[in-house]
Amino acid sequence: MTRLADVIGRKKSMLLVAVTYTISLTVTAFANHMTIYYICISICGICEGASLCIVPIYNSEISDNHNRGRMGCIMGFTMQTGMFLAYFYGYFFELKTYFLLCAMPCILHVCVQIFIQDSPVSLAIQGKKLEALNVLEKLRPTKTTTDLEIEYTMIDAAIQEHNAKSLKDIFLTTAPRRGLFIALFICTTQQCSGIFVILYFMASIFNQAGSDLSGNAVGAIVGVFQMATYCVAAYLIEKCGRRILVLTSSFTCTIPMFLLGLYFYLKSINANIITSIGWFPVVCVIVFIICYGIGLGAVPIAIMGELFPSDLRAKGVGLTLVLDALAVSLVLFCYPLATKTFGVHICMWLFSFLCLLGCITLYFILPETKGKSFCEIKHMLDNHYLK
Repeated sequence: MTRLADVIGRKKSMLLVAVTYTISLTVTAFANHMTIYYICISICGICEGASLCIVPIYNSEISDNHNRGRMGCIMGFTMQTGMFLAYFYGYFFELKTYFLLCAMPCILHVCVQIFIQDSPVSLAIQGKKLEALNVLEKLRPTKTTTDLEIEYTMIDAAIQEHNAKSLKDIFLTTAPRRGLFIALFICTTQQCSGIFVILYFMASIFNQAGSDLSGNAVGAIVGVFQMATYCVAAYLIEKCGRRILVLTSSFTCTIPMFLLGLYFYLKSINANIITSIGWFPVVCVIVFIICYGIGLGAVPIAIMGELFPSDLRAKGVGLTLVLDALAVSLVLFCYPLATKTFGVHICMWLFSFLCLLGCITLYFILPETKGKSFCEIKHMLDNHYLK
């Protein structure tokens, strides 16, 4: 799909994914055999991965330097909204209606996508200068013709500087290699914070905790807070910068995870105080979700498309997401085994420690990309890691 995004362009790639998504969800709604379910759901998973690869790239390439981060956070917000609606649909509707409702945004996307402009970077990669300038004129209506020519020249220069053709070029040149390392470390810190364990095992965690609220009820509360924090992140990212949000988020995530581990430790030794603080794990999870969403949740989506040069952006983001998915799978696979062997409290303390370790490491390697052009980011990565 990353190769396809470079060959046919970001717009057509997104349209292809949306159409495939729509067909798969619709067929699933009317399927009457498990084999069809498996095939269609697998196709939906592929489409989701393709969307996570192409959409951040498209957003970063159509955005101006001063609002690129905000566009990335908006994508994160829409993802959280979609998941919240999916949980809502699943609670109130039967399976057929559920899949048809999930297909509605895809149909809307297909209709709107026809009228959306392609990425100027994508057009420049294909050698379509006049079309790229025309798109830039529509995307930057306040800029003069001279400014647009300068921006196109910078885009074209960035493409021609490497003119990379294959995935191995990411590892053979300094800036893409460093960009990949930074992107992977941010994503690794994100997964090792424990976010997916909280989201996927929420019902189990709160049943073990003996909380007054069910896991499903807390899931709904968490969904609302996730959407709210992504909105806050979208507001702050161009004011405070990517770096400060990620560092603050990764550091503050250590506190609620440590306290959640402490709660489970007290429960494991049958401490008397547990009976009077049934609300405590709920508060810890909500605080964690807020701390996570402000930086570790929202910023990686925004920053991934900035860390790779234009000719390697699709390949770099695609590779990052594949390795990120492997990290998620590893964490989710190991968590049930670890809780049986060491206890829930040890797992929570480990997540807390990994957040702190990630914060310390990111302090030394994560550059500030706020307000910088792709060329400036590339030269910054060529020379050093820090801002």
